[in-house]
Amino acid sequence: MTTIAQSLLQERMKLTIRNQVMGHASKLHLAYFEGSASYDMLRQAAQEAPSRPLSMMTSALGLIRATITFGSMIALLVSISPLLALVSLLAPIPAFISQSRYGSRTPRRPSSSVSDRTLWIGSDSWPRFRMNGSGS
Repeated sequence: MTTIAQSLLQERMKLTIRNQVMGHASKLHLAYFEGSASYDMLRQAAQEAPSRPLSMMTSALGLIRATITFGSMIALLVSISPLLALVSLLAPIPAFISQSRYGSRTPRRPSSSVSDRTLWIGSDSWPRFRMNGSGS
């Protein structure tokens, strides 16, 4: 049901915004369209018209839905145990601080070919073997 409503809303917004873009373009002087930059800008506005407003509205409605869910969850936790509600509010703060400070950096592995990788067995006194079958 939501996908049907979303597609209908997207089509209606697409037609409305394209009509507004074309209405604005019809008011412009013909000399404006002689440059390729102005034509490209008008073309880009017509192409992006269907997707941008819908994604903005979908994001806004998702934020409202998340806010309602969060508020009801906190209200339920306060009714069960106020201390539990306080802990659940404060628990994500360290993760948020570390994520905002360090981002999502993942360590990089050094890249090497298969013939250069070595396998160590046991202690340092054992000989080193190469993965391609030749010993050293």
